[in-house]
Amino acid sequence: MNQKALLPAFAVSLLGVLGVVKVTWPMVQTARTEQTRLRSEIDRLSADAAALPVEQQREAELRRADAELQQSLPDSEELPRVLDTLQLAAQRLGVTTGKLSRTVRVSDVAGVTAVDLDLDISGTYARTQAYVQTIAALPRAFTARGISLSAGDDGQVTGVLKLTTYTRDSTPVKAPPSTTPTAIPTGGTP
Repeated sequence: MNQKALLPAFAVSLLGVLGVVKVTWPMVQTARTEQTRLRSEIDRLSADAAALPVEQQREAELRRADAELQQSLPDSEELPRVLDTLQLAAQRLGVTTGKLSRTVRVSDVAGVTAVDLDLDISGTYARTQAYVQTIAALPRAFTARGISLSAGDDGQVTGVLKLTTYTRDSTPVKAPPSTTPTAIPTGGTP
């Protein structure tokens, strides 16, 4: 065969291959990028799947702890008893309590009501610190939201102790709205 005749055929074939490469190259690059992304996603999902038993155990422990906490919360505020407890601890530690402000609010935890107590206190710094630590060790759940202290007379400090105590919510929990469609009669005789 004549080499001159092959040269145009070879050039046309080469141009065809280059045209195919030019058209398909962006698709190949896109496919490689997507493949890399999918491999990363598979690795992440594999790690999540491997961690699932640990997370399920943690969830079970947290649910158990939540149930215990819910059972330990009183059904009512029992404010007189709470005040007696706070007053008795203050007396034993030489801290003076004063005015008390009370606010009831819905807690961030479903089924729990928060009772915020702002209590005026005064005493030495060490005794006031011991008072806060004593409250933290009480069997009833108290959360210290904050304390503000200022220097008083004769080495005393005065301030406001902001506490929160909790009760089970007495408001019945509303059932979520039903998403089940209801049948509507369409015609016929009543």
